[in-house]
Amino acid sequence: TGYTSYSTGVFTNPDTSVAFEQTFYAPTAAGASYMVKALKVWSADGATHSNLRIGDAIDWDIPSDSGADNGAGFDVVGEYIYQVGGEFHQDDTGANAACVDSDARFGGMKFLKSTLNGTDNATSPYSAYTARNDSFVFPNGNFIPGQLWNNMENSGFTTETAIEDQHMVMTYQPSFTLNGADTIIFYTVIATVYNGVVADLGTAMTDAEAFAVANNYWSGSCCLAPVRGDFDLSGGIDISDLVSLVSFMFGGGAASPCELEADVDGSGGIDISDLVGLVAFMFGGGASPAACP
Repeated sequence: TGYTSYSTGVFTNPDTSVAFEQTFYAPTAAGASYMVKALKVWSADGATHSNLRIGDAIDWDIPSDSGADNGAGFDVVGEYIYQVGGEFHQDDTGANAACVDSDARFGGMKFLKSTLNGTDNATSPYSAYTARNDSFVFPNGNFIPGQLWNNMENSGFTTETAIEDQHMVMTYQPSFTLNGADTIIFYTVIATVYNGVVADLGTAMTDAEAFAVANNYWSGSCCLAPVRGDFDLSGGIDISDLVSLVSFMFGGGAASPCELEADVDGSGGIDISDLVGLVAFMFGGGASPAACP
């Protein structure tokens, strides 16, 4: 179907007042080095919760000559932050010389947007930073909630300047009021570069955003409303969709980027009835395809 997905299932904060679920969408195309993550947040107890500080923390541990020591940087225009492997040229020669310089390996994240109850909410993160693990994690075996809270309050993009073992935090909302019936979803790109430069990471971020838009993740469904049948996700139903569906079913052609679109009648699978229904709709005055979920 063009991508695979994984959901964490529902988890909560310690007092079970706020619920969370994360879904990861990864393209199946060869060479893609990114995935889109949707973080869903809602009130678990039905009450209103104020002053919520919501974000994500990642400890990348990009492969480095010295183990887990990483450098870091950010792109304010592209609104992404990243870590890069520490290259000390300790393994350039010899029987086990490095195949890739550590400073050619990157991992980063970019905020795409958030939706509140299905409506666009924000298109930029509040802040993002990297910080040393030996200062903020290791002394206590984990983050200290109050300390993390204070660090997330600082706006803008900042990074640790030294090559050290460090983590990354992105804040989406610094002080959010979640009403009892609200659901807010934050969409973020997580991307890597195996052997390249930071511009390659920016390209992966751009490709990931295009992937998210093409699959219409903002609605929680890749189906382009109002109805199914747009096999190639071109924005409308036309002869190319019919040709592509025939090719997929009988000629070994590529699958639709969105399986829901190919399931024209909404039966839960793709079969001859989908093809018959699409032909009837396009040329015989047949019933409209099933609605997008």
